[in-house]
Amino acid sequence: MEDFSDLCTYGRIREYGMKLYTANQVIQSSKMFHRQVYVYRYHRAKMELLLQDFKNRNFKPLKQLLDVVTTECPHQLFLNSARSSETKNVFSLDGVRISEKVNYLQTRHVRRNSRINC
Repeated sequence: MEDFSDLCTYGRIREYGMKLYTANQVIQSSKMFHRQVYVYRYHRAKMELLLQDFKNRNFKPLKQLLDVVTTECPHQLFLNSARSSETKNVFSLDGVRISEKVNYLQTRHVRRNSRINC
């Protein structure tokens, strides 16, 4: 993990997250039985640290939702209804715009490694 710590955003803030939660509390994990087992995981420390910055204040409702997913989820909707993979609907990409995104940190890591390997 140390080799890729500059790519792992949580690696840079992990020490602060560990002050908020114990190792067992950092990730909220739950199994939901929706015609198949779905493992729900939510990184509580990342969300708390994100919300400490004023510019991210609009994410507070998202945190509230993620906190109650396991208790407030309408599980019955997933038990008897058809899965999207079981339907015969055709999805059209005509109105979809697809664009490439280049991650700055990944690019920097690749450049650094290519100089070392040359």
